[in-house]
Amino acid sequence: GPRRTLPLVARYADRWDAGFLTPEQYCERASQLDQLLTHVGRYPSDVRRSVTVPVFCWRTQAELEQRAIGIRRIGAFSSMPLEQVLEQAHADLAAISGTPAQVVAGIQAYQDAGVDELVIQWPAVDDIEGLQILASDVLPQLAG
Repeated sequence: GPRRTLPLVARYADRWDAGFLTPEQYCERASQLDQLLTHVGRYPSDVRRSVTVPVFCWRTQAELEQRAIGIRRIGAFSSMPLEQVLEQAHADLAAISGTPAQVVAGIQAYQDAGVDELVIQWPAVDDIEGLQILASDVLPQLAG
């Protein structure tokens, strides 16, 4: 968090992974980190920055149901209607979800916020088809 972790990052770390923050939240924390780094005599560029967020990508409603299997394994999500699962994942975990184009836009929002690296949490760990969609329909749009 901002009171304990960020001062420790500023003093000792060369990498900071901000888990489950929206791009806006990331910007606020990154600004705080920049100030703390300057205060201890370091440069903002001394700390590489990443964010971990869950990603759900689908082309059809049936694929959406498949992508949601992983997060439904978490107790609180297991009995919720699918729409509520996605809303809660967005609210609690800053999840990126949608069609390949929407996922690209979500990832680009983190890039625009200054994130060096996005760590994708893939809740449906056995969903190889979903990873193939990510690899074929999302990642080529982000390369370069």
